[in-house]
Amino acid sequence: MINRRAFTRSMAAGAAALSLHKGVHYSQAKQSTPEPVGGSLVLYCGRNQRLVSPLMPIIAERTGIELDVRFGNTAELAAQILEEGDNTPAGLYFCQDAGALGALARAGRFAELPASITDRVDPKFKSPENVWVGTSGRVRVLLYNPELTDPATIPPHIIDLPDADFAAPVAWAPTNAPFQSFVTALRVQYGDDAARDWLTKLQEKGTISFDDNGPQIEAVSKQEVAIGMVNHYYVFEAREEDPDIPVENFYFPDGDIGGLVNVGGAGVIAGSGQEEQALAVLDFLLSEEAQTYFAEETLEYPLAAGVDAVDVLPPLSTLETPEFDLTNLADLEGTLMMLTEVGLI
Repeated sequence: MINRRAFTRSMAAGAAALSLHKGVHYSQAKQSTPEPVGGSLVLYCGRNQRLVSPLMPIIAERTGIELDVRFGNTAELAAQILEEGDNTPAGLYFCQDAGALGALARAGRFAELPASITDRVDPKFKSPENVWVGTSGRVRVLLYNPELTDPATIPPHIIDLPDADFAAPVAWAPTNAPFQSFVTALRVQYGDDAARDWLTKLQEKGTISFDDNGPQIEAVSKQEVAIGMVNHYYVFEAREEDPDIPVENFYFPDGDIGGLVNVGGAGVIAGSGQEEQALAVLDFLLSEEAQTYFAEETLEYPLAAGVDAVDVLPPLSTLETPEFDLTNLADLEGTLMMLTEVGLI
């Protein structure tokens, strides 16, 4: 049984976060004017609350829907939906990685989405059965401090990371959903034995665990750790506060699985009675306004056509990202079992 820690946050908190959020340039984004749908929707949200809370009052205003947003850990919310079964109050699941989406899709918990939704996203960023769709993209990278770590000493293949010699420990965040999806990808690519061996060898070298990705930035900048394992946007977010922070992204070459491109995305819960509202919110998440928000405020890659990533990000087309079917990330349960077996969660 997966330990759940789902929790609820008020819309007032989201409105307050909107006024405090850094990166004010979003306010200049072009606004869409969809026909208000009305009604209410329970939204289970595994996205980082700090990042997406400001978007929730905007969604409510544009759609006319009364939102009951329940934030929590991506994996734990997916487990909660499975445990609740047909009695789940959730109408829409919005999370930060394709693994959890795949797990719910495999369990038959999502309704099929219309082409008006799915046709707006590249096929590699949505379910082949059209039951979930990516709303924003993120690239896995290694953080390093060039004052401590020469990027030439970083192995070009992440499977070889345990064999590298650094001047300080490696860091990771085992309870973080994107890290768990990466481990799933590692299992798919190299097999369970190799993935377990990779985790164990890094542990034996004194790898430091954090509860989330953000603290790894500070640890790398202070030379407390040599390498951090995060998504691409943490560096750029940190530079908004400190342009001189000595932290860089290492992008894996040659399509290595270490450079996995994962998605934040959503699926409509089947049989919830809230399908109309859920589709309206998902439609908004793929609108120019929301995609601009993801580009400028969360510094992710927009996935719907018509909105570009911000200039500070290297274009996805210039990165040697792996050709990987995100539906293969569905075995979240197997990954959680492995992480539990080796003592990481």
